[in-house]
Amino acid sequence: MARLRYNDFNAERLENVRKLLAHCAIDPSLAKNALAAFDTDSQQGTQIGRNTNRQRLSETNYENIRATLALNPAFADPDIRLPDIYARA
Repeated sequence: MARLRYNDFNAERLENVRKLLAHCAIDPSLAKNALAAFDTDSQQGTQIGRNTNRQRLSETNYENIRATLALNPAFADPDIRLPDIYARA
């Protein structure tokens, strides 16, 4: 089985879960049951999920972040793509 990035995996969930289960020698017909995991927030029940009073960044905070990033033009672009340190060529 080829490597799958999350976005690729998520694009065709049912088919990819079937392939993954088959690769693991698990009955691929169980894919719909396995997909139930996608319906549950991974943070549910954790401190992150329970903390609804999280302090958000203010507009001043965002201005400071943008000003700091602007000091280094390589990081000033909001669409910057960082290298994938896990991919193997």
